[in-house]
Amino acid sequence: WSWNATGQSWNVYLADGSSQAYAESKGFTVLSTISAGEGFWVNASSAATLTITGTYPTSSTLSYASGWNLAGLKEGSPKAVTDIINSDTLAAVSVWSWDAANQSWRVYLADGTTQTYAASKGFTPLSTCASGDGFWVNAGAAADVTATPPTVGKVYKVEGSTAYNPLPFVDVYKTVGGTKTKIGTTDANGNFEIP
Repeated sequence: WSWNATGQSWNVYLADGSSQAYAESKGFTVLSTISAGEGFWVNASSAATLTITGTYPTSSTLSYASGWNLAGLKEGSPKAVTDIINSDTLAAVSVWSWDAANQSWRVYLADGTTQTYAASKGFTPLSTCASGDGFWVNAGAAADVTATPPTVGKVYKVEGSTAYNPLPFVDVYKTVGGTKTKIGTTDANGNFEIP
């Protein structure tokens, strides 16, 4: 299954050869190809591994229509949800991804209520999408989004005149006009993503 975001309808392929008849009876389209950046659902009767071969496209830009979009990354490395929807470009409402192992949804809400909403529904907050993950984006308007690599900072503890030791797992704050705001937490190497 794949989702036609422009027409807001399903595309379907059935392994038993009944795709055309089924699609016509439901007002769907027969799924014949999946393009880079499109997400898809596979209804399997048992657990299986799906291997897709090829090369990643030269452009990582994802095109979203207004409304629901079933998408996938066009590159091999995981991306933060905030990079996938790039709020400067896309008026996204939410991003959803199905966690098959736990049979539950992972969710990100652009209005900042992700943690509360996810906890109230038994879902997991969604912060990153990996290559191979399909994800739903509810877009307020059509847009093309290119995920940009994060700007990374590093926090050191200065010891003596020449020793700079990274500080792992510490909170990083910025102060503007007397207001202190947390902007990140360092990883095991003292790195953090600058918002």
